[in-house]
Amino acid sequence: MTGAAAFSSGRAFGVADLDLRGLDESLVERGITLVSGLFVDERPPHGLLGLVDWRTSGHLSRLCLDGRLTGVEGERVLLPGRPRLPAERIVVLGLGFRSSFDEPRYQKAVETLVDVLVGLRPRRAVIELPGRHAGVIEPVPALTHLFAAIEAHPEPFEVESLVVVDDRSAQKLWAENRGKRR
Repeated sequence: MTGAAAFSSGRAFGVADLDLRGLDESLVERGITLVSGLFVDERPPHGLLGLVDWRTSGHLSRLCLDGRLTGVEGERVLLPGRPRLPAERIVVLGLGFRSSFDEPRYQKAVETLVDVLVGLRPRRAVIELPGRHAGVIEPVPALTHLFAAIEAHPEPFEVESLVVVDDRSAQKLWAENRGKRR
């Protein structure tokens, strides 16, 4: 898979299942920043944010109802993770409307995700690739675009450990693709 160089030099790349156990296992270390996207027309939140909403007794849903979390394209909302989650902070990225989310908008969203991680400089991050929970972008191009955005960023990407949360079929495709590229 292209972009593997982005995680050389002692950096770790991993995957976790998109379920409550996967969320809990990915948040065992301290200092984690969790990043995921939200569509305007997705209520309650789904995917990784849906799991976070469940673990926080509907906190994200209440923020959506209050209008403080909208999902408008370009929105960036920083929330504390503690004490409700072991994560230090949660970043919600607005993805716009699901029906108009396509590969060019995905590329823009993943560049925003990388900008956020470069700016916050967490040691560890757990992310959901924008729109993957809704199946609006295929797994291999999604991960390829992520690595390309990391490599193209003008500032150094200093995340030591990056975990991508997705379903097992996506993880299998990534592993198969990585094996073909070696």
